[in-house]
Amino acid sequence: MQYSANGIDWSNSNVFTNADPGWNAWGSPANSTLFVRNTAFPDCYNYATYINPCSAPLPATLLQFLGKLNASNTVDLDWDISSEKNVAYYEIEKSKAGAHFSSLAKVYSKGNSEEARHYSFIDGNPYNGINYYRLKMVDADEQFTYSNIINVIVNASKSKVVSLYPNPAKGILNIDFSMLNKENTTIEVVDLIGKVCLTIPISLQKGYQSIVINTSSLAVGSYFLKVKLGQDVEVHKFTIE
Repeated sequence: MQYSANGIDWSNSNVFTNADPGWNAWGSPANSTLFVRNTAFPDCYNYATYINPCSAPLPATLLQFLGKLNASNTVDLDWDISSEKNVAYYEIEKSKAGAHFSSLAKVYSKGNSEEARHYSFIDGNPYNGINYYRLKMVDADEQFTYSNIINVIVNASKSKVVSLYPNPAKGILNIDFSMLNKENTTIEVVDLIGKVCLTIPISLQKGYQSIVINTSSLAVGSYFLKVKLGQDVEVHKFTIE
């Protein structure tokens, strides 16, 4: 296992200490996000928010934060909140290198609510290559916490899975591809013990496109999606609820 405070710089071992490169962002603010990943699948990681017991509760409960390249080569950013209390605004931060983030935009809260809400923003000028995004959730007292870091690839140098959603999934799973060339390949869905649960042959065309797979036969739990694109095998983790 490896640990990180920012989802970019990872610890060197199973122990997370101030000697590790990911430590520099840990502990500030008091409500901090810790990322955890299995070294066998470095592109897949989970995150948890540490809450200082002396600090105020988090202003919003984030269900998911997603990014998607659209047909006009801009990036759709969407997030869902299950509840809000004294939220001032959501600040979208962006990075080209994945380490130094700058403010892209502020989206102001719709007010207190115990019901689920959806927010969105379009990045009209994404970088060429990998765009990293994170969401800063700020309350009326300027206390804040960060979401997970997501990335969206624009004009990639190779075929890639751009995004996987919704995650957690229920019934269906959308997979967005950015393809340099036409390709016939196979999607495999594998459980945590390595059993292949689904095998789905697909035909992909050059360009940006979405594939929808039926996940209704999968039991509740975590899975890995594997797909070979060119010479690379991509692995992405998702959850069925």
